[in-house]
Amino acid sequence: MPYKKRCWLKGGKPANDKDKALNDRLGLTPIKAGLILLVCALLGGLAALVAVLSCYFLLNFGGVESADKHGISSNPAIRIGGVLIVVYLLLNLSFQTLSLNLPTLSVDSTAVLIGALPFFVLGLYEDLRGLLSARFRFVFMLLIAAWLLIYDSRFVILPLGQPLIDGLLFEHDITAWAFSALCLAFLPNAFNTADGANGLISGLAFVVVMLLSSIAPESLVSFLHSVAIGCLLFLIYNLATGRFFLGDGGAYFLGALVGLSLIRVSNATEASPWFLATLIFYPVADLVFSMGRRVASGRSPFSADNEHFHNLVFAYLKDIGPYARQANTLTGLGVVLVFSGATAALQQMGWLSSNSDAWIFVYALFWSIYVLIWRALQQRVCVINQASAL
Repeated sequence: MPYKKRCWLKGGKPANDKDKALNDRLGLTPIKAGLILLVCALLGGLAALVAVLSCYFLLNFGGVESADKHGISSNPAIRIGGVLIVVYLLLNLSFQTLSLNLPTLSVDSTAVLIGALPFFVLGLYEDLRGLLSARFRFVFMLLIAAWLLIYDSRFVILPLGQPLIDGLLFEHDITAWAFSALCLAFLPNAFNTADGANGLISGLAFVVVMLLSSIAPESLVSFLHSVAIGCLLFLIYNLATGRFFLGDGGAYFLGALVGLSLIRVSNATEASPWFLATLIFYPVADLVFSMGRRVASGRSPFSADNEHFHNLVFAYLKDIGPYARQANTLTGLGVVLVFSGATAALQQMGWLSSNSDAWIFVYALFWSIYVLIWRALQQRVCVINQASAL
């Protein structure tokens, strides 16, 4: 579907007369910018203020991407939202540890944070420079994951209690190590690929870390709560502006952090592996399905397209009229609610405990929902496109 694009001047400043009146680089009026900053300060304190100002400063060095790079957003993208989350976390965790003497930075949480930061640095470099291919970034993440597992064996996935899977992947140390490295490299890519609608990945990460905090070892609980607040701070700006995105850095960071946390929870608790897989169903399923259909059509699995599940949902909502203006946000939050939100509801309302083997049926149900809706929407969007071309 053709989308109307807006032209920006060099440096990310809007070129039309209406936007010239706005003196905020995120397109906010001074009053709205002040109100949002106040809300963030109330939520995250001084650390939140410094994190937001760091993002504004970093815009002087790049991070603005034109609207035609996105299949959903019709506005130029500010791709450094991950900086807000990372700076907030570093300041908040340091304050809790050094000033309040809280055990937030335990051995486990410190290892998770340090392990996720190299992924963030790699993604941030791509956000600011845009020089690295998807293939190169994946290989580089495999190397990061391999180094991490050599340095800290606690992130090697232990047997899951599933005889068939354990026999294939965990009978030998080398296969367990290789599978763990592959998972740690795959999940940040999955988060980045699925980061195509307002609130999708940040909202999903918020749900995941909050649910993990309810079953995680005590050494991770406070840390996961801080991550959740960081996700909320980003969500405020993302939903209020429609142009402040996680970028590769933010998506890689949240994907790596969630992946490392999942492994620690899996290794240290009795949580069902199917429950943990269901929590992160959407980004993983979307990347696996997308790579499969690309290979089936004779293309590279690393090639980009606009036939992701969330792209098709957006195109449908954009077409049906009443929801056109809110289609981007409705797509992102809707996908989160349908998949991770449903998982949270089942667990929190006590219908399924986190260690129940019945989660395998929920996981299979999610796959059925995903494929059926994707196929129905893909056919409908093709009809819309053909009608638009007439």
